[in-house]
Amino acid sequence: MESGTAAFEGSNPVNDEMAFQVEELLSKIAREVEYEFFNATFNDGTDGNPREMRGIDEWVASGNGSSTFDNQVSSADTALDFDAVAEILKAMYDNGAPMQNPVLFARPGSILDLNQGLAASGNAQMAVLPRDRNVAGVDIDSIITPFGNIGLVVNEFVPASKAFVLDLSYLDVCFLNIPGKGAVFVEDTDNDDAAAISKRVYMEIGLDKGPAEYHGVITGVI
Repeated sequence: MESGTAAFEGSNPVNDEMAFQVEELLSKIAREVEYEFFNATFNDGTDGNPREMRGIDEWVASGNGSSTFDNQVSSADTALDFDAVAEILKAMYDNGAPMQNPVLFARPGSILDLNQGLAASGNAQMAVLPRDRNVAGVDIDSIITPFGNIGLVVNEFVPASKAFVLDLSYLDVCFLNIPGKGAVFVEDTDNDDAAAISKRVYMEIGLDKGPAEYHGVITGVI
């Protein structure tokens, strides 16, 4: 019997319900973690609430512990354009960023504005190129700039009015090891009779962002 017709012939195409549910939950968690990487508000857990990482937006807003975040330019409440991208790359370069693998992360509307602006310029040397690589599961296009080709990613979780240039060579996902359990594990939600069927996936995850001067933010994007 072909697997594609199993459900129509009365058999269950899911051979392991627990594995199926865990796989579906991990897909949902992956989306939530992606959102948190940009938007999470730090909490160390001392107030009784769950521990939470510091998202990129809060990290930039806090100046990474200083009064201001060095690599920051304003789009002056206009659509994202090539000039703003070039300006933030120059700021990063001037502050000593190694520019190993810089990638522009922006919302869908901002990427559309950028692409339309490049097309309207009539300059064939400036263009968004089709995606040709995948880094840690992220499909990456390219954009040609005076500082070389940089990556370009459409991401709906980027906070409104902002775009980020993040050097992926210096971002690292970190997991907290829970003694006796590991970093990611499935456990019972309770100790009563329902524990046999009531489970949860547990992990504590964070993002090591590396030196602040290796990244940049464009504000005032509409």
